Amino acid sequence: MNQNFLMDVGENLEYAKTIIKNEVKLQKLDLIESSAGIVGKVVAGLTVAIISMLVFSLVLGIGIVYLSEVLGSLILALGIVAGFFLLLGLLIYLFRKQIIVKPMINIFYQLFND
Repeated sequence: MNQNFLMDVGENLEYAKTIIKNEVKLQKLDLIESSAGIVGKVVAGLTVAIISMLVFSLVLGIGIVYLSEVLGSLILALGIVAGFFLLLGLLIYLFRKQIIVKPMINIFYQLFND
């Protein structure tokens, strides 16, 4: 009787160890999966941002050339474009919490809560 009890306890202990090992492996796989998802979203976002900046730069260059032909002065065209970006930068600075900080916080919450 005592011998069967010890064997049953030993088997149950081995089952418990196996279950714990499997649970740890599952937690590791879940962590890897969520990390890969976050890294994938970040890489995709950076790729889109880089391509968007490239396209924006090309369009800006074309716009400056066109504006300089219309106005007849490259310096005046560059001054107008620089003034526009100065005004845009000032507006972004003044409203940075509403248009940058709060949306970024929401994006990070969504990334880590998915």
